[in-house]
Amino acid sequence: MRGMTRLASAFVLIVAAGARVSAQVVDFKLDGSLEGKAGGRSVRANLGDDARFVESVEGQGVEPAPGAPAVVIPVPHDLWKASGTLAFRVRPSRTIRFSDKPWPSTVLAKCPLFQLSLMEYQRHLRLIANMLSGETPETKAERRKLSWATRGNLFWSHLKGGQWYHFAFTWDAEKGRMDTYLNGSIQQEMRLRRRWQPWPPPRNPSGNLEVGGVMGEGENEARIAIDSVRLYPDFMDEPEVAALLEGRPNFPLTNEGRWDLEGSLDLSPYKLDLVYETEFDEPLNWIQEEKLFEGDRRVRPPEGKDWVLEGPGEAHTEDGRCVVRSTDEERPYHLVFWSTREFPKDFLLEFGISPSNAKVGLTIVFFATRNLEGGSPFALNAPKRAGVFKNYHSGFLNGYHTSYFATNPFDGGILRRTTNLRKNKGFYMPAAGIDRIGGAGPGPHRVRLLKVGGKIRLETRGRLALVYDDDGKTYGPAWTHPGWIGLRQMGHSRQVSYTHFKVWQVEPKPVQ
Repeated sequence: MRGMTRLASAFVLIVAAGARVSAQVVDFKLDGSLEGKAGGRSVRANLGDDARFVESVEGQGVEPAPGAPAVVIPVPHDLWKASGTLAFRVRPSRTIRFSDKPWPSTVLAKCPLFQLSLMEYQRHLRLIANMLSGETPETKAERRKLSWATRGNLFWSHLKGGQWYHFAFTWDAEKGRMDTYLNGSIQQEMRLRRRWQPWPPPRNPSGNLEVGGVMGEGENEARIAIDSVRLYPDFMDEPEVAALLEGRPNFPLTNEGRWDLEGSLDLSPYKLDLVYETEFDEPLNWIQEEKLFEGDRRVRPPEGKDWVLEGPGEAHTEDGRCVVRSTDEERPYHLVFWSTREFPKDFLLEFGISPSNAKVGLTIVFFATRNLEGGSPFALNAPKRAGVFKNYHSGFLNGYHTSYFATNPFDGGILRRTTNLRKNKGFYMPAAGIDRIGGAGPGPHRVRLLKVGGKIRLETRGRLALVYDDDGKTYGPAWTHPGWIGLRQMGHSRQVSYTHFKVWQVEPKPVQ
């Protein structure tokens, strides 16, 4: 075949940044050629039906046609192990992010050990790992239990059309662990449905590796091209996956997938004017939402009050802290604590937070919030909200909200690692970042949120946690108006303390 490239030996150790990585046991560069190495032997892959070679960041890759993978690679049965790492380049032909029903999906990679699928799911892009099992359950209950133990999920914000990414999936059946990487950055941990636990791999795995697929159809079609397919014999950690990219073209992730961020909030371009400040050193001037209602009818705004608490809870000040807690110990409820002030369209928010349990909880800040008619969240025609989430993201309100502390509420709390930015009305997730508060101790932890036009920056514990620039097109108009700010805590947070709450109006400094 024209363009055939001579491949280096498959058994070379990569050493980079102190990481020692086992050499690949399968290596297909696909640089205009279907020739590669598997187990030290030269083998030839098969091109999927109507698949074609396309340009890639490493020469050439393969783009599939509907109904077929990009390539099918023969892999000797003895190379399929209970632990390993599959890595390849991937490029969607269009941006993939979310979809209303029906949810387009495709198989990204399939082998005797697992199947990886992509699905445009509701307001996310979903990656699903179905790990195959060597057990044959006899009863329906056993089959259900086994399927829960061998399926992992994670959610991405989006992948850009026409952009090549380095994708790596690493697994260890004995430890019950799966991790996924984009461009060397670890993504949200893929947890098994019930909890992290080992799963029984197939006893005698045998079969080919299929990579690449097509999701959607017609104008909605997204062809997932692939390149540089490599299989390694061991589970890998972050430094080892980073070593795979040494000397290869790459780029930093911005809003795609989930990623870590370096640096801290840069306020040097801005002039700050403090417009509100409280240290919570005096009794709270607040009101329960239900006192604004007669039955289900809102009859009065919260005039003369500084705060409104929505949901069955209680708030008070204590030793320079604002304590917000659920009043139901058996079944804690979600709460939202709103400032009744309208804040500038461009602002810097700062507050300190101390969760009652740094391993269990989820907290959110609503900002730039107005009602659908452009007025106050407390307008007399605004329905009751009482902490139920859908009434905030898909109800009578427009605005943004972002999580900044998020753990799972089972087994003492499993770190989710991620913060999610949402844009409402709706539940769109245009960006995701990193949670630096979960598991970091009791605090207080400083949270700072900067919004200037469509530019949004979240900083927690002195480091950037989320970065997003709203283009005003992809998810509808950017919210560049003044609005209200609310602090939300999910029920399993139980109690959260805030040490202060400050808001500055932000203006760009004059250009010198």
